[in-house]
Amino acid sequence: MPGLLAQLRRPLPSLLTLATLVGLTFWVGCSDDKKNPMNPGGGATSSSFTGWFGNGTESGTLSVTVSRGYLAGQLRAPGAATVILNATGLLRISGGSTDTLNGTFEDDPGYIDLTGTNYTLTGVYDSGPPSVVSGTYTGPNGGGQFECQVGGASSADVYCGTYQNEAHASNGSFIFAIRGSQLKGAAIEDGTGDATGFTGTVSGTGTTRTLAVTSTITNGYKLTATGQLDTGTHQVGGLYRIDDYSVPSSPAPYDSGGWTGERCSP
Repeated sequence: MPGLLAQLRRPLPSLLTLATLVGLTFWVGCSDDKKNPMNPGGGATSSSFTGWFGNGTESGTLSVTVSRGYLAGQLRAPGAATVILNATGLLRISGGSTDTLNGTFEDDPGYIDLTGTNYTLTGVYDSGPPSVVSGTYTGPNGGGQFECQVGGASSADVYCGTYQNEAHASNGSFIFAIRGSQLKGAAIEDGTGDATGFTGTVSGTGTTRTLAVTSTITNGYKLTATGQLDTGTHQVGGLYRIDDYSVPSSPAPYDSGGWTGERCSP
């Protein structure tokens, strides 16, 4: 079914958080060097965010650092001047190269702009909770979206992979981050730059963990996915289905297929 996710995805506005990406908490960490930027004090001199980026051609991990330890909940006097801070980042393409980013962060209204050799990112900071930096990017393989959440890179594992429906008519890539028992990410259909977000859970304590996703894609459609994570090999995979709940009597899923991937960070 060509263009399936393009038909179903919820368009995500530029410079806004990814509509909670219908909640994947793509939970790739984002914390600061010495303390969580959600809390004042502590003497931290910078705030670090880690997450993902992607479009229908590429995906990977992204880390961002802003040169102030406390970003959230700033109380500003009327007419106070905007403070512009230094910001840096590192974009790692799954299975490919890296791009070092440099730019600025405006504390009000929270805009962040980063530029590297090949990539340019424009986004906005949302104090949350959780604290998130998200937006859009452009690069040699087209435009796409990114999201970073508060928490260092060591606080989450990021997994990348591909999916394909049973009719082999729709395929694409996905990326999600796992932090503890929570999972957050997005699926990106080949040839598009828009991400369809999802959230889920991780359960179990052994080498094999169970992954479960249930997220509304758009009005009337729901994504359900199940799978397994092997903590020894860092492989993931499973099945997914999309149901049209606007037709409650429909016995068959609107679409279904499989997905497989592996850890792409650290």
